[in-house]
Amino acid sequence: MGQTPSILIAGGGIGGLSAALCLARAGFPVTLVEQADTFREVGAGIQLSPNASRILQKLELDGLGDFAVEPGSIRIHDGPSGNRLLTLPLKPEMKARHGAPYLTLSRAELHQALSRKASDEALIDIHLGHRAETARILDDHAELEAGGRQFSADILIAADGVWSPLRQALLGDQPPQYTGHTAWRALIDPADMPAGLSGAHTHLWLGPDSHLVHYPVCGGDKINVVALTESSWREEGWNHQGRSEELQRAFARWASPARHVIKAMGEPLKWALCGRQPDLDWHGHGCFTLLGDAAHPMLPYLAQGAAMAIEDAHVLARTLQSNPEPMAALRAYEAARAPRTGRVQQGAFANAATFHLSGPAALARNMALRAAGGAPKLFLRRYDWLYGHDVTV
Repeated sequence: MGQTPSILIAGGGIGGLSAALCLARAGFPVTLVEQADTFREVGAGIQLSPNASRILQKLELDGLGDFAVEPGSIRIHDGPSGNRLLTLPLKPEMKARHGAPYLTLSRAELHQALSRKASDEALIDIHLGHRAETARILDDHAELEAGGRQFSADILIAADGVWSPLRQALLGDQPPQYTGHTAWRALIDPADMPAGLSGAHTHLWLGPDSHLVHYPVCGGDKINVVALTESSWREEGWNHQGRSEELQRAFARWASPARHVIKAMGEPLKWALCGRQPDLDWHGHGCFTLLGDAAHPMLPYLAQGAAMAIEDAHVLARTLQSNPEPMAALRAYEAARAPRTGRVQQGAFANAATFHLSGPAALARNMALRAAGGAPKLFLRRYDWLYGHDVTV
């Protein structure tokens, strides 16, 4: 192909926008179609470890330093007893160790920063209110019908989320499966936190069949709280109204500070977690590929869903830029990413089991975490493969 390939991206979430920006920076003309009428991101907060934050820094997002927070540490607690088990330093440890910060931030603010940057980019053509309907992969290009319009490009990227219609239509894959876990979320004021739980840190509480995490967002003006429970409830969507009484019952046997946080959530929103088994060999075909949750949906137990999509974006752009054959570049991108994202998926599944232990197994886990408190920086080394992975070099 003698000219620069044109790129069509279905999906304008964090992954799709990151991909559009990385590809435009590499010189590719990008058309992005998004089903929503306006750019908006569901979910309250997000954690971005150095492997992703270094990419955002290279994208030079406006205002990132104003709304992102660098927590001082991750503080791990036993939920039922309230005892602190381990404190892991984040600031300035992450910068010193990996050259980039560990950030907590509002998903909406990150999404707005990405969309503003993309809207100002001459090589990115954005079409809102265009829901992807049908697609065809031909020998040398792809065609997509969205919002009643026909789009054509040399390469089609599905960044349309965990329930990706394009993945199911073009690859014949089954939809993702419910995991039996439910996430509940809310934003609360720092003043509503119990005494002794600093809003300047990330807190992780572990308990039988459930766990709780909270951390600062919006420049520290809000605390993002996410509670995860095991249940048979399943319904597609991200914004179902939950009931405070139901959530409080699930944590009724937990220590008073954790119950205080749960009560402060008020009437939370909830969603059923869906996923796919860890896949070390996901791939598209022809001029079609996948990115982010469409390729490798992540359970939130390693806080890497958005981070993996942002890594995908950078690697995809770099691979296409360095390979003159677009379809070969797409297969090289998939071969580079699948083992990495599959390992992260495996780690998230493993953490789900560890976080929710009960009885003697939970006691053994807690003893191991307390022992690690004698050398927390040594404990952090077990995450070097994750946080220290630098796709920009």
